[in-house]
Amino acid sequence: MALSVSYTVLDSMPFPRLPVDHPVVAHLGPLALRLTCTEPETAAYWNAMADHGWCDPIPEGTSPPGFLDEASRAAARAEIDAVVARDLFALSADELAGILDTFPVLRRREERAYGEYRTKLLVLAHFARPVAS
Repeated sequence: MALSVSYTVLDSMPFPRLPVDHPVVAHLGPLALRLTCTEPETAAYWNAMADHGWCDPIPEGTSPPGFLDEASRAAARAEIDAVVARDLFALSADELAGILDTFPVLRRREERAYGEYRTKLLVLAHFARPVAS
C-alpha cells in the first residue's frame, strides 16, 4: 500500500517558510548543498545556488565539493537537525533529546555499529553550540 499526502495537507502543516536571505537559510543552505551535490550531474544545481552566496561556482561537469565520507555527512545532518530544532522550532535540549529517543531502530543500529547512539550525541552537541552570527 502506497502512502501519499496532498499538497493541501502539506501546505497546512506548520513548516517554517523562510525567505532565501534569512540567516538560518544562509546557515543551512551550504550544508544541504554539500549533502546533496556529490556528483558531476549536480554541478548545474550547485552553480545555481552560488547565486545565493551558499557556495563558489564550479566548472560544469565537475563534481561539487560535497560531503562524501560518512563522518562528514553525519556531522552535517546533525548540525541541520540541531539548527532546525533550536532556531526554527524553539525546542529545548530536553525536548530534542526526547524526540531523538523516539527512534529506537536507529538507536539500536547505531549502538551496534558505534557502541553509542551517535546521531543523538552529534545532534545534541551541535544544539549546544552558540548560534553563528
